[in-house]
Amino acid sequence: MSTALSLHTNDLQSLNAEILVLGVFSGEDGPYLASNSLPDDSAQSINKLLESLGATGALDQILRLPGVEGASSDIIALIGLGSDTTIDQERLDALRFAAGSATRQLLGTAHIALDFGITSRDEIEAVAHGAVLGSFSEEGVRSKTADSVRDEAESITIVAKADASEAEPALVRAVILGEATKDARRLVNMPPSHLYPESFANLAAELVKDYSDVSIEVYPYDRLLKEGFGGIAGVGQGSPRKPALAVVKYTPRVLLHMWLSLAKGLLLIPAETP
Repeated sequence: MSTALSLHTNDLQSLNAEILVLGVFSGEDGPYLASNSLPDDSAQSINKLLESLGATGALDQILRLPGVEGASSDIIALIGLGSDTTIDQERLDALRFAAGSATRQLLGTAHIALDFGITSRDEIEAVAHGAVLGSFSEEGVRSKTADSVRDEAESITIVAKADASEAEPALVRAVILGEATKDARRLVNMPPSHLYPESFANLAAELVKDYSDVSIEVYPYDRLLKEGFGGIAGVGQGSPRKPALAVVKYTPRVLLHMWLSLAKGLLLIPAETP
């Protein structure tokens, strides 16, 4: 199941999230809330409680509080963002880690919102990417019980003061990278008894369905023999799991458009006369 990502502006009252996650920095004078969209009174009341709650702002530390005035979520979660002195790539990495840590520790929550006071496209992509990576739950071949596997989030909302048209490409990129990584994790975790040529090819075909510009053609063992793929067919003859071939084709729309334009231009060039 792919997690839906969306962008939300400052109004936390209209936010559809069971848990609102806020960031906590580790500063020279102690922990404090990162910039967020809560009313000042609510943010200050949380700030006063941080040290009493044992908050440090360290990466991977999460605390839960009851909801506060100014936010529709029933629960407020506080996730550590690390040192407030980080800048540039180090800060982006900290945001990515914190978002992933939060969604991982909140598995089983259907709707999560992250409000770290971010504004730039790079920050939005870092938070979104981490959130998708952290929201990963794999049952695998184990029997499932109520406590063994918690479901991934259905939706994750990124609260940011940014233009939606600029943020959308960052969200799309984050989903693609995150979901591709999670698919790779599933393959790594799959035992050899379940991952063999035919199942691998079928899995690839299933993944390709989500992309309109990618197509796949699977050659089962019988077709390999019929069409003269002697090498791959011969290597796999000694195994009960016969070989299979998956041919994946990627057709970018932009390149196709350029090719058509070029072809049209060539057709319009008049022939030289002797």
